[in-house]
Amino acid sequence: MPRISVLMATYNRRSTLPHALASLRAQEFTDWECLLVDDGSTDGTLAYVEDVASVDARIQVFHQENSGQGAALDLAARQSVGEFLCFLDSDDQYMPDHLTRQHTAMLGNPTVDFAYSNPLLTGSPYVRDVETGGRISVDDCIVLGTIICRRQALPASFALLPAYGIDYFWKEDVQRRGLHVGRMPHATYLYNRTGDDELTKQ
Repeated sequence: MPRISVLMATYNRRSTLPHALASLRAQEFTDWECLLVDDGSTDGTLAYVEDVASVDARIQVFHQENSGQGAALDLAARQSVGEFLCFLDSDDQYMPDHLTRQHTAMLGNPTVDFAYSNPLLTGSPYVRDVETGGRISVDDCIVLGTIICRRQALPASFALLPAYGIDYFWKEDVQRRGLHVGRMPHATYLYNRTGDDELTKQ
């Protein structure tokens, strides 16, 4: 059984997926599986990821009709078996030591159920504030791809969380349930803010 399950949801990201998956396959930490859900892509994404999966058995590909990021993550989570869960958006990348640092942080903090860190940023440093509608610095946000969690921290359903700010609302859900949240000091996740932010359309 792999120690880490990496969940990916993708929609029409044929141009960026090669970089994302290459960064995953280049990880120093190798005891992982990737559950990649194609959310009804129309640009050749599905054929591409199936080709990659055919040469790397750690990557499992699933396809669904377009249902949104939350539904895609729910499907990935149901198929996963790892002790810890991480996330990779299909237009972002991991630094080579990302999973090593994530795993080490959780092993060193056994009471933490959900942890996140700041990303390494490419593009605009601001996003829309889910509470006020104004602008907020990425450094003051939670980026899904920086999160690692234990299974008990998974939400009842990602699809039930608001589509915009799913990472923020998930953290709120974790805290409401009395689970422990930690913040990691490393920045090993390359967060791409240069294009369309939506991984899946609703």
